[in-house]
Amino acid sequence: MYLLWFIPYLLKYILVAALVGGVVAVFFPPIGGGLFLLLLLGGVVAAWTDAKNKRRPHERQGEAEGFDQALRSVQHSFRQR
Repeated sequence: MYLLWFIPYLLKYILVAALVGGVVAVFFPPIGGGLFLLLLLGGVVAAWTDAKNKRRPHERQGEAEGFDQALRSVQHSFRQR
């Protein structure tokens, strides 16, 4: 499941790295290439993290309901004081 989401996120980060590296390379060619490689490496890690954090909607809804229930319980305990 992660690989299915990893590829689009990776493409997004490759595009951003190419754009930023290209703009910097126009003015400073050696720095632009190095920056591109650093952004590419960071993009792979960020894409994997984004893919792992991608959850199904029903999982997020259950998480939100648990948060709402905890919030109501805290509010109720403050009202009793």
